[in-house]
Amino acid sequence: MRYTLGFKLKVIAYYRQGHTGIATAKKFGLDKKIVSEWTPLKLRNVFSKVVVLSRKK
Repeated sequence: MRYTLGFKLKVIAYYRQGHTGIATAKKFGLDKKIVSEWTPLKLRNVFSKVVVLSRKK
């Protein structure tokens, strides 16, 4: 399943508020492996895309 960038950012933001990966996965109906893939090592890639997209506007 593919997730939108906006959805990923919501998940990452929730996680960064101090919630565990398991709590984040439950909140958004995801497998905990997906959350761990998106955070924290993948954060740089996701946020760099946001910066690029925001500069195009």
